[in-house]
Amino acid sequence: EINDEAKGANYGWPSCEGDCQPADPDFADPLYFYSHAGGACSIAGGAFYNPQVPQFPADYTGDYFFADYCADWIKRLDTVSLAVTNFASGISSPVDVQVDFEGNLHYIARGSGRVVAGMCHTLAAGQALLRIGQLALALLQTLEAAVEGLAQGRCSVLREHR
Repeated sequence: EINDEAKGANYGWPSCEGDCQPADPDFADPLYFYSHAGGACSIAGGAFYNPQVPQFPADYTGDYFFADYCADWIKRLDTVSLAVTNFASGISSPVDVQVDFEGNLHYIARGSGRVVAGMCHTLAAGQALLRIGQLALALLQTLEAAVEGLAQGRCSVLREHR
């Protein structure tokens, strides 16, 4: 379940999960919850999409992305309408979802042992291939410059992480 955190709120644990049945006025209901039927078991990781440089459509800004560890998917919660939509599937045991400053959505998939950068699923295939081509060309140009510098006895840092 996904809750809107409020000071002093009681979300019903361990008495109930999701909307409590019968309703209990002492418990705050979640913004969103889903059944564990069909293999879903646990929200594992989540992030709000508020990057400095958005890569996804404008309506994604402010939305919450979350994964389910057993169901192998990432979904998007629209924080205005509270509608939930599928974002990605076939992710082997996702355990975390994060957004970087450049607007890329990343997830860690424990089942595959990989850290993966997500690609906005609404990009047309041609746009995605063009972007990949542009990135590959920039990397190739950087590597060529570094090799040329090494051949001339100069050392350079390709990318510095701080």
